[in-house]
Amino acid sequence: MAIELNGTPMSSSLETRAQHTYNAGRVIYNGQGLQQTGGLPSITLSFNWLSAAEWTWFATTILNGERSRVLDTFDTKLYNDDFVLTTYSSCVIHKPTFEEYKNGYRRNVEVRITALVAA
Repeated sequence: MAIELNGTPMSSSLETRAQHTYNAGRVIYNGQGLQQTGGLPSITLSFNWLSAAEWTWFATTILNGERSRVLDTFDTKLYNDDFVLTTYSSCVIHKPTFEEYKNGYRRNVEVRITALVAA
């Protein structure tokens, strides 16, 4: 596995714990009845927990302290809906959300990555 966000590799520990939910966008049908998607795809990475260091990796290293950030350096690699590693020229990553903080760990964490544009 080789997820990278803005050219920064995700640790193998994080990557093996990540659950990927790919949303292709709104499904529409053209005049011939063929399926197409409207809008840009998004991915949600879900984790049962993140340590303080892993949270900091997202919040500081990737997001640079911002609530959301455009990553447009052609250096983001994520898995698509066929679980094929895909390079994206642009996307927006949002600050992770979590349900509970306990003993230095954030539990039930979600990281949304939206507006994916494949390179």
